[in-house]
Amino acid sequence: MKKFAWPMSLALLAGCASPGMQLQSQRPAAAPTEAGAAATEACKSALALRTGTNAVYVLPLSHAPYGQGQEVFLSLNQAQWLCTTDARGNVNRLERR
Repeated sequence: MKKFAWPMSLALLAGCASPGMQLQSQRPAAAPTEAGAAATEACKSALALRTGTNAVYVLPLSHAPYGQGQEVFLSLNQAQWLCTTDARGNVNRLERR
């Protein structure tokens, strides 16, 4: 029986990964997720200011990378809105769809 140096991942012990392979759990924190959350909050605030509504009533539908920034779809009073942000999270465009 082989002896392994500690720490070693269970996937490696089971033969599921090679020693040089980077496992999902070992990857750094996802910056796109943080960028998407920041863009969503910026768009919610911009739409609330534009319509005079409380941001609580602005519902995020989806977000996706768009160029250097994010594209966010929002819903307010059964209307859909498209919002785009730049790489810094500043709102570039906000339009009703």
